[in-house]
Amino acid sequence: MKKITFILIALTLAFTTLNAQDLSLAWDGEPIGETLIVYGAQTDAEIVAHAILTNESDHSMDIKVLRERLEMQDSTSSQFCWAGSCYPPNTDLSFDVLTLAAGASCGDEDFSGHYIPTAYIPTGVWGDSYIKYTFFNENNESEAISVVVQFSATTTGIGDIEETAIAVYPNPANNFVNIESQSRIERIGIYDLTGKTVYSTTSDQNKLKINIDFLESGIYLIKLETENGIRVEKLNVR
Repeated sequence: MKKITFILIALTLAFTTLNAQDLSLAWDGEPIGETLIVYGAQTDAEIVAHAILTNESDHSMDIKVLRERLEMQDSTSSQFCWAGSCYPPNTDLSFDVLTLAAGASCGDEDFSGHYIPTAYIPTGVWGDSYIKYTFFNENNESEAISVVVQFSATTTGIGDIEETAIAVYPNPANNFVNIESQSRIERIGIYDLTGKTVYSTTSDQNKLKINIDFLESGIYLIKLETENGIRVEKLNVR
């Protein structure tokens, strides 16, 4: 049985920090919202989430990290790294402090969250686990920002479909997007960068044309599940 129900997740996502504007999170040039989805295979030694923290305030901050395991699949584990130290699975609060000057950002390797689906079972555990990370100023804990990472361990992971097997076009797209696969498409989901599902459908075909004129301009993620694996692609909507 999973440790904590989805009710707790809903309550957590409903909670917002008082001064989230003082800090921001991003990765690969894109902002991170309240939730982030990271995919991997259930046989992976670990599935890793990254983030770059920026101090948007006009003063220096001494930043620490708090991890909260909201919902974990049985027989899985997690740990995190911050400011040059990686903590054991039973440690939820960083000992180390990273000082960020006003307008400064941490480095690419300063933070990482590690989910371990193979912690106790060599073949790994299938399914989703939810872990919340809160970055806060040690000297003023109201200056904080949180993200809930959904670690999704699938049977095949991401990228197991050959690059030539999938076509998503046009990209950038405006009113519609075509998706073609050499393998039969079983399910398609489109997510915004906060992890919210904005469109989903099932299929038993190799080609789909999806109307996206209801989407606002921005970057989205398309999760494509076929009979041979899973692929996630970025979609730029104009």
